[in-house]
Amino acid sequence: MNSRNVRFALLALAAFGAFTIARLGYNVYRYDPTADLLRTVQTEALAGASNEVPLNYGPEGYYTRSSSIWLSVPAENFQSAQSGALDAKDQARVLHRKQSRSGGTEYAALQIRISEQKAENMLSSMRAAFDVLRYEENRADKNEQFSTLQARLEALQQTKTRITITPEQFKLSASRELSEEAAQIQSTLQEYQAARLREPEQALTIVFIKDPGLTVAATGSLVLDAIWWSIALFGALAILALFGFLIWKLFQGGRDLLGKAAREGSNV
Repeated sequence: MNSRNVRFALLALAAFGAFTIARLGYNVYRYDPTADLLRTVQTEALAGASNEVPLNYGPEGYYTRSSSIWLSVPAENFQSAQSGALDAKDQARVLHRKQSRSGGTEYAALQIRISEQKAENMLSSMRAAFDVLRYEENRADKNEQFSTLQARLEALQQTKTRITITPEQFKLSASRELSEEAAQIQSTLQEYQAARLREPEQALTIVFIKDPGLTVAATGSLVLDAIWWSIALFGALAILALFGFLIWKLFQGGRDLLGKAAREGSNV
């Protein structure tokens, strides 16, 4: 191998290494551990969680409210963060609790039913203490549903008094069906009335995710990504160079062929 080829090979290797290092630096710069944490645990953390959402009454009428917050917690604060959240257990009802590990990431999920004011205080302190990965709040107006239930109950009661179906067993059957539906509606309306008498509550879901930092696995993934990007780039450049070389050869061959034909024509 001559010195020119050696220099070319060393230059190509240096360019490959430089691009790999540059790509690795870019990967580290844009690396977002929070996205990896969420992708790892978001499916498992809330598996088996309760769908219960308390019904409330306020100045704007009936409504439901639920919130969920996902927190990245340093390893040294992971247990104390959970203990701090559980300090409210005497003032709240635990709906769901789970602590596990997913893909090497440890997490703890806690779902409680707690008064709105205490929930706001907890959320404020958590936002100040830890990194918030995601926060969601759902509030649904229930005034229309309440009005619909009341109207339906009144309609059932009026219908029940007007049943004139014969024979008698059909009358009893229809009356019994109306009574069962009316009882279900009355039970739901009792929940609405009970909401007037208690302090507004909400279902609060808290997911603590232990932040492992830049792990060996994450570092390996970033390095592999940089290498593959370099291989893809230099592979593409090699293919373009090959096509360019072939086109140049074809052009050169065509030019030589035309030159030869011109010379033969002049000799004739």
